Amino acid sequence: MHDRYIILTGPTRTGKTTALRAWAESRTVAGFLSPDGPHGRQLMNVSTGELRAFEAEGDAEAAGCQIIGRFHLLQSAFDAGAAWIREGLRLGAPWLLMDEVGPLELSGTGFDTLLRETLDELKGRNTISRLLIVVRTQALDAVVSRYGLQGARKISKDQLEQLNAS
Repeated sequence: MHDRYIILTGPTRTGKTTALRAWAESRTVAGFLSPDGPHGRQLMNVSTGELRAFEAEGDAEAAGCQIIGRFHLLQSAFDAGAAWIREGLRLGAPWLLMDEVGPLELSGTGFDTLLRETLDELKGRNTISRLLIVVRTQALDAVVSRYGLQGARKISKDQLEQLNAS
């Protein structure tokens, strides 16, 4: 199982997304990253570079948001991220990236359904596709347990280059 599922983990705000973005530039990838932008968190399609607002600005209570702590995250961005992963699955992309899996998913929202569907899809097919998810250190054990990823390979950002090039 460790070859198909990879968890990039590390403490909060230590450059995991930045390192993954640089790593993905030289590979065939699908999915999304969630870099910080000038107006909050964004969602980036790693295949095309398209950026979407992920974090709502101002009073976003009624703007179709999922709320976690002080963050109001746009449902439209979750929908876009799901579409990008599904397209990568459809096309058989060698790498599927999900940045990041954390408190929302552990509460059954965010990308929870997408991650479950993606894991089921990868289990049920003979494919070269590999899933790389980003998980903060403090959420690692809970994510591994919730999604049955006990056999997944866990790496730090410094170990990204050791993954096979595709």
